[in-house]
Amino acid sequence: NTPSRLRQVAMNLIGNAVKFTDSGEVAVHIGGRPIIASPHGPAPAWMLELSVRDTGLGIPEGERDRIFEPFVQVTLDAPRREGTGLGLAISRSIARAMGGDVTVRSELGRGSTFTLSLPLSIEPFEHVVELPPLRVLLVDDPARAR
Repeated sequence: NTPSRLRQVAMNLIGNAVKFTDSGEVAVHIGGRPIIASPHGPAPAWMLELSVRDTGLGIPEGERDRIFEPFVQVTLDAPRREGTGLGLAISRSIARAMGGDVTVRSELGRGSTFTLSLPLSIEPFEHVVELPPLRVLLVDDPARAR
């Protein structure tokens, strides 16, 4: 169903941002814009946009499309992070199956922004999704800083 799939994609994008941001910040922005009806038939009335911006390593331009392929991970001379490289492929597949998409903008050395765009019809709160509160654990690891 839409709320659980939306939650799955959102949590994957947020989890990736946290995993690949060693210092700095991760910001989540949820917004939307109205969709003008198509002359070819009824269209959803609202485009939900969930963006997750991080100050991580960024993604080289030549790798930005590849990261949505199964089992692909970009390392950028950083230690390999845990995971299979399936999260973004699955997230994009879910979004596209619901008529939306997951896209990325990134600047090497400055971070990335992943955006989930999803068309939604405005029904009486049928698509309201509550994300669980995020808990953040900050750990000082002097041995790693050396």
